[in-house]
Amino acid sequence: MSSTSSPVDFSDLYTDLLNRVRGQTTNSETVVIAKRYINTALRDMHMGHHESFPWAERRASIYTHPEYSTGTLDQVQGNNAIIGTTTAVLFTTVNTFGQVNVRVGGKFVVNGGPEVYRVIDSSPVSVNVATIEMPYVGESGTLLPYIYFEDEYDLASDFLRPMDVYNFSHEMNLELLDRNEFRRRYVGRDTPGKPRVSTIIDVTFDGSSTPVRKLKLHPPPDEAYQIPYHYVTKNLAVSALGVEAENLIVDTDEPIVPVQYRHVIVLHAYANFLRDRKDDERAQAATGEYEKALARMVADTEIGSRRMSIRPRVAMYSARAKRVWNHGGGRRFDTNGAFDRMEY
Repeated sequence: MSSTSSPVDFSDLYTDLLNRVRGQTTNSETVVIAKRYINTALRDMHMGHHESFPWAERRASIYTHPEYSTGTLDQVQGNNAIIGTTTAVLFTTVNTFGQVNVRVGGKFVVNGGPEVYRVIDSSPVSVNVATIEMPYVGESGTLLPYIYFEDEYDLASDFLRPMDVYNFSHEMNLELLDRNEFRRRYVGRDTPGKPRVSTIIDVTFDGSSTPVRKLKLHPPPDEAYQIPYHYVTKNLAVSALGVEAENLIVDTDEPIVPVQYRHVIVLHAYANFLRDRKDDERAQAATGEYEKALARMVADTEIGSRRMSIRPRVAMYSARAKRVWNHGGGRRFDTNGAFDRMEY
């Protein structure tokens, strides 16, 4: 990094931090510690300020799956399979939207019963057989009607949180509820239709330490809908080739924060470094410097937002001032200042 330029990439950021704490840039252990402080500061800086940072905003769309009820089923009580009985049942066939008719995570309701059976295999055993999570508990029977639907959908891979905590999609007017309130208000299943409310749930880990998050809809979609939404990304770093990642890794990686604000990352890392070293007086001063810089950055990036201001309600007084002073039902001259005081 040039001594006359602001920090740009990962190397610039941790070198600037090392210079502030008088650390050795040639000591590998010290460099590793400095890198950790920079990444921690980068993530911590975005906590609680997501809506204020336009560079962390992303958009995506969810395409819902139409309900499927072609043909009938032959079910055996205690069996962990959904079995189609006619040639019209085509679980593995791709529909007009490029989606397989029956997918893992989808749900069956058989013969109008209250039970909901979740599909657990990534692809059905055959064109008319699908494995379900729990055994079929209904009475054995043939030619049973059914409904297949999907009410849980994958979110973007870099999804951290929605932009609006009350409305998941403004275009669809899709209300977003707390998961516990969603469970209380919408117990069990409902007839498929156009989704009105939603919640975000953590489903599983699926082979990694990162939980799989899904959007749950109510009622379940009865047909294909496009649900556009805006969200905050968890990818706060980008490589020289434009590949996003959660953390800065190699020296040429850059934070997604605009260049003019990247020194704020160093200020935050510096304050954390002093705090951890129990240098309370200097840590307090560094924290104050960081908070002032952060406040300026937030104010600078809130484009189009209204600033706080005192706006007196003068319309009433202005309207009275424009009317002829009236007292006692007729027009009179003011001899005691009542007009100036807007008295009647």
